[in-house]
Amino acid sequence: LKSALDSLVHAPGVFLLDIHSEVPPPVPRRELLYYLQYAAGVSSLLRAAAGLSPVELRLKVSLGPLARLTPDLLLCYPPKVDLPCFHRATSIDLSGLELELDLSLLADPPASCYMFPALEVLSLSRCCVDVADLLLHCPRLRVLRATDCSLGDAIRSASLQELVLEVKTGSVDIEVPTLKQLTLSLDTRRELRLLWWRRFCGYATIPR
Repeated sequence: LKSALDSLVHAPGVFLLDIHSEVPPPVPRRELLYYLQYAAGVSSLLRAAAGLSPVELRLKVSLGPLARLTPDLLLCYPPKVDLPCFHRATSIDLSGLELELDLSLLADPPASCYMFPALEVLSLSRCCVDVADLLLHCPRLRVLRATDCSLGDAIRSASLQELVLEVKTGSVDIEVPTLKQLTLSLDTRRELRLLWWRRFCGYATIPR
């Protein structure tokens, strides 16, 4: 798959890059090594995709039995992969990766160094990311959808208009002054507290 992407690197600008990868089951008793190799493969695939600079990116991975983690995998789960820059992308959909998208080496960006300067719609499922750091690189993001993700404890954006969350969380701090639509499906073991600001401040406590 990576070779096929590399062969397109000199092609005219790609508008839509739609990738669906089915990962075979791991060899018994070698799940940990297999999972780390899988993470390295996803990193390589993302770099190759970034080289094509698509306007829309869809990457879906079907892991099958790999998603059922063994105790050994829990020691290092989830492996980290670097998320490369997609300067032209207006829409990105990453589905089923079962990995952590690593942004830890990035500083707060000046306007000339945004990783996703044109991104308007971001959809994530089954991955981990510090979304507070990620949103610093998405100055035009209007829509964020996250399903079965670990996002950290804060969502802050000056541009978001629609936020859809279907996640397990202990708490989340949402600071989005331009928000027009909020959809929440939260699984939490604790009391759920919602705080929102618009022309007035609203606060709600929802018992378990």
